[in-house]
Amino acid sequence: MEPSQLGHCIRSVQVISRTALRLTFDEGEIRSIDLAPWMQPGTALERIGNDEQLFRQVFIRGRTIEWPDGATLDPDVLYWMATPNTTL
Repeated sequence: MEPSQLGHCIRSVQVISRTALRLTFDEGEIRSIDLAPWMQPGTALERIGNDEQLFRQVFIRGRTIEWPDGATLDPDVLYWMATPNTTL
């Protein structure tokens, strides 16, 4: 399958605050997302929200981001939820 058929692919990730990431997608587009709403008690990223050191260990696996505890987020969801950066 061609990459374009797979949807969005994250090529790099940078932690920019306690709860936010800057993502570079395969198209070269850079977007930022604050994951704080997804880190509240009872949410999928609750553990990461309680552990800043764990949050900062985010890495690229396949098309998306992952944390050492196995938490992942769909790259297409991240693309549409993130805000495009207007400056580099």
